[in-house]
Amino acid sequence: MEIFYASECDGHVVRLTEEESGHCVRVMRHRAGDEVDVIDGEGTLYHCRLIDDSPKAAEAEVLSVVTDWGADTSFLQMAV
Repeated sequence: MEIFYASECDGHVVRLTEEESGHCVRVMRHRAGDEVDVIDGEGTLYHCRLIDDSPKAAEAEVLSVVTDWGADTSFLQMAV
């Protein structure tokens, strides 16, 4: 599973940094229309569709959002 990082998201559009854009477009060869997953470093996962495949400033439309993604919930399990 490929997951990209972006700190810039307005809830509708995610903007990848130049480094992440280059990795997404040049290395992984994603193009406009491809679906990708992006995390924001604050526990949110965005499932997106690339709308701009610029290797310096890729942008993606947010399709769905998962909050508390990657949170450790093992402490919620009770011993039986």
